[in-house]
Amino acid sequence: MEDERYILTSIAYALRNGIAAGFCYCVEDYPWSSAGLYFRSPEKMNEIIAGCSKISDLSFRERCRRFSTQMDLPEDWKVTPAGFIWPGNYIDYRLVEKLFRTAKSFTFFMGQGKEEEINRSLGFEDSVRLPDIELREKAVLRCMRMFGTTNLRRLDAQKRIRLGKELRKECRCSIKQIGRIIHLDPIYLKELL
Repeated sequence: MEDERYILTSIAYALRNGIAAGFCYCVEDYPWSSAGLYFRSPEKMNEIIAGCSKISDLSFRERCRRFSTQMDLPEDWKVTPAGFIWPGNYIDYRLVEKLFRTAKSFTFFMGQGKEEEINRSLGFEDSVRLPDIELREKAVLRCMRMFGTTNLRRLDAQKRIRLGKELRKECRCSIKQIGRIIHLDPIYLKELL
């Protein structure tokens, strides 16, 4: 990633994942995205932070339950009103702003549909596009027929690969998308599917 334009395109690509997966209409609305942090006025950023609570207000047991981790999270981290860890805790959004330089540049890159270009550079071929939500529904139905469960996470790797092959045949979706749905690394799947 030596080319500056490619870096900016890749960042915008990652920030648009919530939209590409069909989870939201605006990148700022996806709770796991840092897209809503960039180029905000200090007043707006203070307003966002003021709505958060401190992770230190939660007991260790409550943190483990809420965030599905046994790791001791930093005491100074913030939790959004929706109950998510605030992305500003673990994303250096000021560095990203420096890379884009201006809000206008950021908006330009966010508006570019470069998914095909990025996918090709990562070795993922073009294919039919289904929203993740629709593909996930198909995966759950197929999983029930094949393995008698609707819980994809309970499948071992071999069963997930079999399910991935069936989805690939039936839906002709990209390996990257199938990997996202069945929770396996697409680079690994590429060789198996």
